[in-house]
Amino acid sequence: MKNRIIAMLVLMSVLFQVFAPSLLIKSAFAYQTHPENFSRDYTLIGDWREDIVSVARAQYGKTKSMLGYTESWCANFVCDCAKLAKIPNWPCYGSCDDLIIHLQRDMGGIWHPYNSGYSPKKGDFVFLSKFGNNSDDSTHVGIIYADGFDAEGRIYTIEGNITDGDGQESRVWIKKRTITEGSILYVQGYIEINQYGYSTYGQPTDLRLDLSTTGLKLGQSMNISCSAKGAERYTVNVFQYRTCVFNSNAAVSTFTPDKIGTYELIVSAQNGSGSSDVVKLEFSVANTTTHTNSVTFIDGMTNNVFCKSEVIWGRDVVFPFPPEHDGYAFVRWDNDGREIKNDTTITALYNNSSGSFTSEPTPTPYYYPTPTPYYYTTPYYYSTPAPTQGSFLMPPVGQDNVLRGDTNDDRAVNAIDAVLVLKYIVDVVFLDKNALSASDTNRDNLINSADVALILRYSVGIITEF
Repeated sequence: MKNRIIAMLVLMSVLFQVFAPSLLIKSAFAYQTHPENFSRDYTLIGDWREDIVSVARAQYGKTKSMLGYTESWCANFVCDCAKLAKIPNWPCYGSCDDLIIHLQRDMGGIWHPYNSGYSPKKGDFVFLSKFGNNSDDSTHVGIIYADGFDAEGRIYTIEGNITDGDGQESRVWIKKRTITEGSILYVQGYIEINQYGYSTYGQPTDLRLDLSTTGLKLGQSMNISCSAKGAERYTVNVFQYRTCVFNSNAAVSTFTPDKIGTYELIVSAQNGSGSSDVVKLEFSVANTTTHTNSVTFIDGMTNNVFCKSEVIWGRDVVFPFPPEHDGYAFVRWDNDGREIKNDTTITALYNNSSGSFTSEPTPTPYYYPTPTPYYYTTPYYYSTPAPTQGSFLMPPVGQDNVLRGDTNDDRAVNAIDAVLVLKYIVDVVFLDKNALSASDTNRDNLINSADVALILRYSVGIITEF
């Protein structure tokens, strides 16, 4: 009975923490558009960078009510400026986080962290957070209206939804912002979009991809080669769980996954006239196959190889006993051997052992036990039943091996997995097909509160299997 009460309290707490904030977020970040209320005191010249700055500058001093917004409106303001600047295919979102994702995915935008050395250019977009420079939660966005920095290292911005603590209504403001020392908002980074301007030739065509492999092991590299007629540059982005984990502008680049799961590769080509059609490709990194790296051990006295081993990518080395040499004592290895992700050479270092030798003792080799993961050996397939009220129909799932209830794939079933399922139900997070199949604990082909309850019951020991 005690366990049952605990489970119900946990479930009620999770429901309150997940459902209520989610509903607030949906109402706070629903996209609003009111270009009809914008000043038309600007001239478009056909250069997107110049045009979006001209549109934004013309709105200087206009308030929230004058523009017709009823919510936090910095992202709405940027989107409406882009619409009036006639930037095609602009992704319209009221959430700064969603805008970051879709400017990269849909427009070929390049993310430059605040500390990357990038100098922002007129027409770039700056994203800020009240939680610090390195936060992954963006809370504000603005438009860069001039290149580079001023003499004090500040950037030049035009922003909507700005108040200066004077009690007045939020408005459009032209500002100079510090990068890391703002007491309210901190610059996270910039998005550069280069489908601007025009040239004497058309936009790139015939974009082609050449991949070294699409069936990756964890830690194994994929070579991505791009080619297109008329291309001046490329935008290569790799996403996992809606997060960009890799980007490049090169015709040839190399991506090495460090997590299992499903990835999405998105590539486009650009020149002065615009962008090619976007090419998208999904690929998976399985949890049943793992890439290994070669570790070579060198005798520091003779420079000879005395041992070789294969280490699973990302694991620590199991050190051999170092060779013995008369008159010399082993001091240490020149590499700590942790989280090996490339072929590695490690050398044993020695000191003359006569006199006051005080080197480190020879380490005792340690061995990591190999865990036995639990996999479902019988593939199961999902039919497509009609969803019931309060449920979300699962997409078809293949023969992926999953641990039921382990939504985040950390090989444990606990309340964290229940929270993820709840967030999926209210459309706050995205789950790939492996996570979805793990979340369907009662095997009814639906993801709903019944699965959350089962995960919580399992985590507190009320049930021992699904």
